[in-house]
Amino acid sequence: MAKFMGRLGAIYAPNGRTDYAGVPLVQVGASAEHVVADLSTRIARAFVEEAVPADFSLSSGSVAAITKPVGSVMISGGTPPYTLSSAGNVVATLAPVGGFLDWTLEVEESIADVTTLGSEYRERRRLVAGWEAVAERFWIDESFSLDVGASMVAIGERCVVSFFVNTDATRAYRYVGFASVEGLDVMSPARGIVREMIRFRGNDALHFRRAAD
Repeated sequence: MAKFMGRLGAIYAPNGRTDYAGVPLVQVGASAEHVVADLSTRIARAFVEEAVPADFSLSSGSVAAITKPVGSVMISGGTPPYTLSSAGNVVATLAPVGGFLDWTLEVEESIADVTTLGSEYRERRRLVAGWEAVAERFWIDESFSLDVGASMVAIGERCVVSFFVNTDATRAYRYVGFASVEGLDVMSPARGIVREMIRFRGNDALHFRRAAD
């Protein structure tokens, strides 16, 4: 099991649905993955749970796969520059519900045998089997708990969570994934600041992102 720790994080919840209409994309590194070019639009969008690649169309080429928490697409064929459109209200508009501090992220790993038939060598690949996290925030009133609860009910008990590992003026390295908020506990010491402990459980893969994606 791998463990990561950091200082800042944020919870985002859908506050509506929309579709893309000819939105420009940019390539992530040298891969087939592409994201929305405009940063402010990119970080405020995700794909809904029931979205499938067939819901999306490109100005050139085809969408081979999608990554729902971060709203990216894998493109097959075609010629850049690409623009993306969708149908069926499959793009969720995200709003920040609140932030948290001092998070600890634990990732459970598994090893899969991916040896090709006829190969002389055994091939194995490390996979993420699951993940969970705990974090804290300063407790002011019950509004955070109510907002998170209402948002999770609206999206089937899940929200988008970002765990920031390195941020400055030019970089925003973070882990992003769908998660359930499994607990919100208020800690009230006799002396000191009242804090709220948040417990997350990941519902899907965990994705490492940079400012460019």
